[in-house]
Amino acid sequence: MEIVDVLNENGVKTNVKKCVDDIHKLGLCHRAIQVVVIDENNKILIQQRSSNKCFFPNNWDLTISGHVSSDELSVEAAIREIKEEVGLNFEKKDLNFLFSFKDKLVSGNKIENLFFDVFYIKKNYDLNSIKLQEIEVQDYKIVDINCIKNLLSENLLLENVETKTLIKILEEKICANN
Repeated sequence: MEIVDVLNENGVKTNVKKCVDDIHKLGLCHRAIQVVVIDENNKILIQQRSSNKCFFPNNWDLTISGHVSSDELSVEAAIREIKEEVGLNFEKKDLNFLFSFKDKLVSGNKIENLFFDVFYIKKNYDLNSIKLQEIEVQDYKIVDINCIKNLLSENLLLENVETKTLIKILEEKICANN
């Protein structure tokens, strides 16, 4: 049972901790992370969400994402989620902070009221080390930014309020051919 910190509407901890199921039932604010993993050839690791996910089942996801556990830092959650979801080992020093944003998603009686911290890693890694957490991820691909834009235009990419901003940053600053 995952315990997370409840945040106020400004993203500040309230000193209340609850299990994720209760957080979702009550629609309480909490923190999550998103990480884009890019190799040194500007290829991006995307993952296909499991068909049993409540939000965006079967969609391709530009980021590895997950909740920040209680008393955990966002950078620690990012490293943990990468390891859990795709089996890759990175260090905190590999993370580059991009921006934060707030989003709210509703699916049935489940409410995700999130403050996201978004990071990227630009570093080579061993493809043979990828091991998918099947409850979360059913497939992965290594693609360029044009493929991501195509998936978005075909409604096959998970899209939140900042997806287009993230793609633009990747295209213009991080994955730009110099």
